[in-house]
Order: sequence, then C-alpha cells, then structure tokens
Amino acid sequence: MSVCASAANTKEDEELAHQVPTTSHGLDDNYFAVDNQPATNRTLASISSFLLPGLGQTYHRQYLKAAGHFGFFAANKVARRSHRVDQDRRSYAEKHDDTYIYLSPDSMRSQLYNSMAFSSRLYSSFDAYRSASILQGKAGGDVPISKESFSELALAPFTLRNLNQPLVLTPIFLLGTYYLAGGTKRGQDDDLNRFILDGPTKTDVAIHSAIQYEAVAIGEEAFYRGILNTELIRAFGVYPGIFLSSLLFGISHTGQGLSASTVTASTYGLYMGYMHHYHNYQLGPNLALHFWWNTIIHTAVTSNSKKFTIPLAYFTF
Repeated sequence: MSVCASAANTKEDEELAHQVPTTSHGLDDNYFAVDNQPATNRTLASISSFLLPGLGQTYHRQYLKAAGHFGFFAANKVARRSHRVDQDRRSYAEKHDDTYIYLSPDSMRSQLYNSMAFSSRLYSSFDAYRSASILQGKAGGDVPISKESFSELALAPFTLRNLNQPLVLTPIFLLGTYYLAGGTKRGQDDDLNRFILDGPTKTDVAIHSAIQYEAVAIGEEAFYRGILNTELIRAFGVYPGIFLSSLLFGISHTGQGLSASTVTASTYGLYMGYMHHYHNYQLGPNLALHFWWNTIIHTAVTSNSKKFTIPLAYFTF
C-alpha cells in the first residue's frame, strides 16, 4: 500500500498542494485533491473504504493509494480461496459441542488470509477517514488524529519508544512473567476447549500467528481507536466516548476460538481507549500492546502439547 501511495508525489500533486490543506507526515500519506473544494465527508469516506478497500481513497481521488488498498485486499481474498479446509475433519471437531478447534495447514493459512483481508478493510476505512478529516481541517484540536504513516504503524510493536511506555510495558511484563513461570500450564484438564494440531509445526503456527496478529493490531487499533474512539470522544467527552467505543469493540468479539468474549473485549477496550487518549491519540503504543499480548498468549497455547487445554486462550483480542 505504501509503495503505491508514495509514488503519487507528481508535479501535478505539488501544484495542487497549494490549493487545499495537506499533510506531510508520511511517505504513504499524500492528501491532495483536484480542486479547491475537495470531498471531505468523513462518514462517507470511512464507510466506503470499509465496504470496499480503496473506495474511500477513490472518493478523495487518490487513485494510486486506492489501487494499493484494493490490491492488498483482493490478493488476500484470492489466496484464501486457494486453501480449502478439510470439511470432514472440521465437522468432526464441531460435533464435540464446539469443544475442539481444528487447525490444519490449510485452515491456518485460510484464517490468516481472511484476517488480513478484513484488517485491510479496517485500515483502509481509517485512512479514508483521516484524509477527509485533514482536508476538512479537523485533524488537530483537543482530539487530534494519528499522523503516523503505515510504515510507522507496522513497526510500532518493535519500536523502543512504544515499548518503553509504562501502560504498554507493564501488561506485557506481567503476562510474560506468568507464561515463563508456567502459569499457562495449570488447570489444563479442567478446561473444555481443546485444540487439534493436525499437520503444521509449532514454528509454522508461530510465524503465521505473528503475521496475523500484526495485521489484526493495525486494523483494529486504526478502526476502533483511530475512528470510533476519536469520534465518540469528540461527540460525548473523554470518558463517555471511551466507554462507548469499548462497548462497540466488545460487541465485535464473540469468544469463539482464540478470541475474547464480549465482556472481556469490552474491558480491553476500556484500557486501550484510555491508552489512546493518554498518548495524545497516537496509535503506536496501542499497536505494540495489542500485538505482543496476543502473540505471547498464542505462543503459550501452542507450546505445551498437541492436544491441550489453555484457559488463557480466551484472552486474545
């Protein structure tokens, strides 16, 4: 996405930059329009790109960026269709009152591509929302919008300035300590949920999980904090806005598979919404915590045995 978008700095863009509000916060973010009255409807732009990545960018006449967003989305959709899940084995797992989760190489890759495609919808929606906001002149004020580029967001979980933040470091440290101390191995036989690893090695699972959780962190933080938390705080104030955005975040989680329940995710949403506000509405710290929390938990889940029960598995988000 970022390579296509950065190529949009043409001579025509430079001339148009004098006509409308612009930003220069990242190589992949060029907010140039074609006239003195650019399209600035934030709601329309964000919904358009959520429905079809790139549509909101087309609305702003950012055609190269639109192609990048749509291309990434389409590529993952096509890749997902190329991996068929063993339906007979999955049916066997589902017959056990949903107490088994089937994980084969194909199901793992299918889940990865599906997750990346959906995350691209979330990020594309945020990108279009941010473009409209900046063109509209509402990117600053008491509730600013993150000006981090896509590359900055992608590197956020590995950036020291994000990991050094107390609100990020403390939960990661506590969870990591719990895992290393063997806390995740306790009470396995008492838990109902079992995972069947049928084929992929633990290294394969770890690599695919890291890529998937990176995409999930970018997409969910950009959408739920970058759009919803920002808009709701603007509309209702800091704490009511955080509360409402956390509810919406919770509703989007069903507790199926390696996923938090609605109540658990809503609790996470409160913390992440406050973090977003505390760090001046930047997304980097949220991304760092989101990625490492899920990655550590999934590492704990896949590192003990081929058939195991981990209560901790219900706490990814």
